[in-house]
Amino acid sequence: MVALGKSLLYFKVGYLGFENAWGKTLEENNTNVKVVNTSNEIVLIEGDEHFIEIGEHQHHDGHDHQGVDPHIWSSPKSALIMAENMLNALVEIDVENQKVYRDNFTTLRAEIIEVDKKITSLLENAPVKSFIIYHPALGYFARDYNLTQYSIEFEGKNPSPQQLKQMIDFAKKQGIKTIFVQKGFDMKNAESLAKEVGASIHSIDPLSYDWSDEMINIAQILSYNE
Repeated sequence: MVALGKSLLYFKVGYLGFENAWGKTLEENNTNVKVVNTSNEIVLIEGDEHFIEIGEHQHHDGHDHQGVDPHIWSSPKSALIMAENMLNALVEIDVENQKVYRDNFTTLRAEIIEVDKKITSLLENAPVKSFIIYHPALGYFARDYNLTQYSIEFEGKNPSPQQLKQMIDFAKKQGIKTIFVQKGFDMKNAESLAKEVGASIHSIDPLSYDWSDEMINIAQILSYNE
């Protein structure tokens, strides 16, 4: 909070839970800080936009039925827009150093575009266009590369035995062989599901500092895992 009070800019992802809970308070208490929403201009995934019926229940690859999927960084196409939003804010508030920001953005833009090209190439002939993930953090990745994400979590909670059984039957029917579990999440339900379906579990970290490598790694898993 002290550091924020001394800042000129605050970049927010846009729709993360803690941002929604504390955003207004942070702005009211730090009127000299410009808050920049890096989600601006991104076509957002609404919570009820990607419902998929599984048995008697509905799973979705958004985040919250009433909200917006906040995981915009999981797609290079969205990440590029985030970077542009940050660039525009920086050159506006620090005009003297705008050349540095613009030069660095040019380098970053080239890297993101290359990542996008590699992912597109890898997924072009992917054997299965669907995957299961513990927490639905790859919604934008799935949307932008014509994939379908199914989450083990049900409305942010662990599935009941009945819901897990429905997911198993559904995965078998769809021929899904890839299950992702994010770093730090419980593996138990994923392991049970993988055993019953004959799928492989892959640990991923969409929040990795090595973002480019991690995005390509996810695409490689989907492209080779039959």
